[in-house]
Amino acid sequence: MYAALLFPLALLILMLMDALMGTPTNWLRAVPEAALESLGCSFVLYAITYSFLKPRLKFLTSGEREVPAFGGSQAKVIPVGAANFSFEVIKYRIREQRYIITYYDDVEQYIVKFRSRFGLRSWGIGGCAVYDAVAGTVTLTCFPMSDWPERNARITQPALDKVEALIRGKE
Repeated sequence: MYAALLFPLALLILMLMDALMGTPTNWLRAVPEAALESLGCSFVLYAITYSFLKPRLKFLTSGEREVPAFGGSQAKVIPVGAANFSFEVIKYRIREQRYIITYYDDVEQYIVKFRSRFGLRSWGIGGCAVYDAVAGTVTLTCFPMSDWPERNARITQPALDKVEALIRGKE
């Protein structure tokens, strides 16, 4: 996907370089060269992106209950009424809000892990909700999928509030 976005940019740069040097653009050279440059850049961008996302994606697909110390993560303990509480309903509400469920266990551990969709402008958020039947609480943790601190609070807090409202049944 990166290659498709970078190809026109690489072609434009090659054309500008030819124009600055005063040479006519050799299309038989420019198109394959731009294609190779865009593929190389897309591979580098993919490797960088994957290195940031790998620990978070590994956690989201595992059965671990404890959330690692990801930068910008925020947690909240939500009391729930034990009389009519259903963990299946939480999973359903989270899925209805277009989150992707990455791990779900409603028998032994009462864990649901989810993430938002990735995009070019934002890697979104990841989250984990763990139900404690003895205490009658759900521990909700949300964290940004990126490592950029200036955006962390701006995207994590609204996601935490939104999923908390889903758990409480207010949305």
